[in-house]
Amino acid sequence: MLQPLVSVICTCFNHEKYVIKTLDSVYNQAYPFVQIIIIDDCSTDNSVIKINQWIQNKKEVVFIVNDKNIGITKSFNKAAKYAKGDFLLDLSCDDILFPHSVEKQVSAFLKCDLNQTALVFSNAELIDQNNHFLGYYFDVNQHKKVIYQIPTQDLYTYILQGEKNCICSVSALINKRVFDRLQGYDENLFFEDLDFWIRASRSYRIVYFEDFWVQKRILKDSLSFMFNRNKKHTAALHGTMYKIFEKVYDLNQNKEEDNAIVKRINTTLMNNLKMGRFLFVYKLLKLKVQFKKRKF
Repeated sequence: MLQPLVSVICTCFNHEKYVIKTLDSVYNQAYPFVQIIIIDDCSTDNSVIKINQWIQNKKEVVFIVNDKNIGITKSFNKAAKYAKGDFLLDLSCDDILFPHSVEKQVSAFLKCDLNQTALVFSNAELIDQNNHFLGYYFDVNQHKKVIYQIPTQDLYTYILQGEKNCICSVSALINKRVFDRLQGYDENLFFEDLDFWIRASRSYRIVYFEDFWVQKRILKDSLSFMFNRNKKHTAALHGTMYKIFEKVYDLNQNKEEDNAIVKRINTTLMNNLKMGRFLFVYKLLKLKVQFKKRKF
């Protein structure tokens, strides 16, 4: 049996401090069937210079430089058009793969039904800007309880209700055929992963494997840390959540699923109430009523 090709899409935005370590971790994989695609989203630091230096004599590497900042969703979709692999790996240029990461990911995926599985994922080690170990994405004493080959409909509901860290996206290997069928990431959204998980779990399986496939870097200027510190980002993030809620209204098939998304709406509603975003709270309340009143 031919070994599947994995297209690793390395997304970069102002990652000059970390990008070479990330690219080296991809280039030095023990698994030999890897296509490297790098896309820089109009960095304002020296990321492009460093990448250009790194790709010298690496003719097989695809490097795309955006002439304006278009965000992660559009950048990844743009890069995915160059992907020749059976699987996709969405890797930020500040995260790091272990030497056998791709090999383990492929081995795990091949244990699944390729026609029914959208992605596989694992735990991850967390590191800081100086590569110091911080902990784990899933608590090592608790992560055995995380989803592991549960039925698709249960996973869909689990994701809707907003369980913390329900999927470790940085460790995920994505089935390219499923990604294409779902038309990739939704480019109307500010962030990509939650919406993709919801749409994927509606029709396919998402499988957790008890292992560590990647190191995720935690930075104070990352999107998650900027959530409540940058008004522009906060508005965009909450706007994306509202769009996802609207999409879920069309995807849900029973009252249990509606109750699950109402649980997440309540959390978003309370967060916005604390921030004094009363007009947005009103919109959320109206949407919540729609879910609560709906009958199947």
